Amino acid sequence: MNSAGARLNEMEANLAELAAMNGLHPEAAAPALPDAPQVWDPAVLADMLGDSAKLQREMIESFFSHAADTLSALRGAYEKHEGGWTSPCR
Repeated sequence: MNSAGARLNEMEANLAELAAMNGLHPEAAAPALPDAPQVWDPAVLADMLGDSAKLQREMIESFFSHAADTLSALRGAYEKHEGGWTSPCR
């Protein structure tokens, strides 16, 4: 296996471990459709942070630790239409 493939496998294993640590169960998710766009591209993270596995892990851990609060705040703002936002559908 080439180094990019090995790195991808390592990153996927790290993501699965982090997801499990944060109560997420990716194995329970519906499988991606064959023609669905790729959601996770580990090369983007490597481009942003370099090849430091430690730094990449810290960024992913930070994402998981804040994602629920951020999503909750976004949902709350949407439901309240804060900031004068109005739906283009109305």
